[in-house]
This record gives sequence, structure tokens and C-alpha cells, in this order.
Amino acid sequence: MVGMQYSKDPNALREFIGDIAKQLFTHFGFKKTSMDDVARKAQVAKGTIYNYFKNKDDLIRYVMRKEGETLISKIKEGILNQETPQLKFREMIIIKINFFKKELRLLFSATHKTTVEFLPVALEIFSVVEADVKEACRLELDIIEGILEEGVNGSLLRPIDIPATAKVLMHAIKGFELRWGIEMDIEQAIAELDSFLDIMFKGLEVR
Repeated sequence: MVGMQYSKDPNALREFIGDIAKQLFTHFGFKKTSMDDVARKAQVAKGTIYNYFKNKDDLIRYVMRKEGETLISKIKEGILNQETPQLKFREMIIIKINFFKKELRLLFSATHKTTVEFLPVALEIFSVVEADVKEACRLELDIIEGILEEGVNGSLLRPIDIPATAKVLMHAIKGFELRWGIEMDIEQAIAELDSFLDIMFKGLEVR
């Protein structure tokens, strides 16, 4: 049995089951995937899965949490070599757009091709993973605050209320991310993002 390779390493088995669940969620959606399906695909007893995950919601939370951790890691790595706050913030959003297109977007049905179609499904999942989404947003806010603080300390940005400004930037961009990640191709999304950032950072930069 495939899952038996990991039986002596609990962490590896948990991760393996999570990977299998993600594959099934990708192809069949959250609703249509059962714990029996995951057990069958992983070639482990269903009871083994319940040793690691209380129920399907717990398994969904695990998969989505791993996706969130991957996103935050990619953002932190991606902004390191960007020289200005605007370029760092730009890189952060581009990483998020690509993430929606290539990673998180895979977990939702390909038939949901517009934000309007996608949102009801996303909101349904949000009720399950709300705490993890809030934690991911907190980590994202920390990154934005770090970008702004670096800009102020380097005299690239004027003195500002960093926590308040970070919240404004994050909330301002949230309204666009899904559309950029779902409805637009990457070139269109980046062009619109650049116009948006030019306007936003004009009021923050030292003159």
C-alpha cells in the first residue's frame, strides 16, 4: 500500500494524506471529495486518516493552511532583492496573483471562471478556514509594515503611521486580487497593478 511507506514517520504520513487530499480537491472539489475517497487514493485505512484529522473540515484546514504557508514563504523570498518599497509591494502582489492562478486556484472548480462565480465557493470554504485566513492576513500585514518601515528608515518614504498605512494598502489591494488572479491574464493584471501602485505611492514617497 502506498501510504504504508510513510507509516513509520507520522509527520510524513500526515503530509502525504494532505497532498492526496489536495489532488482530489483539485479534481473533484471540496464538496464531492469524501474521506473514503482520500483513504482509497492514499491506500490507507480510513481510520488512519482519522488519527491525523478529526473530520473533512480539519483536512481542508490543513490543506489550506499549507497553501497559506507556501504563499507567505514565496512572498518573503520574492521581495528580498527588490530595491524600493513600491517594487517590493509590487512583487508581493504579483506573487499573490500567480499563486491564485497556479496554486490556490487549483483547489476550486475550473468552471468558476469569474469572481462572481468563484466567490460563493470561496466564502463557503472561508467558514471552515476563517481562523487560518485571519492568521495569513496578519502575517501579510506584518510584511507590508516591514516594507513601509524599511522605506521610511531609508528616507524613501515620508514619515507615516506605518500600521495604519499598511492596513489601508492591504485593504485597498484586496478588492482587486481575485479579479487579477481569476479573470485577467498575468500581463493585463500587472499593467493594471502598476497603474494602481503609481497612484498609491505618489502620496507616500519623499519629494
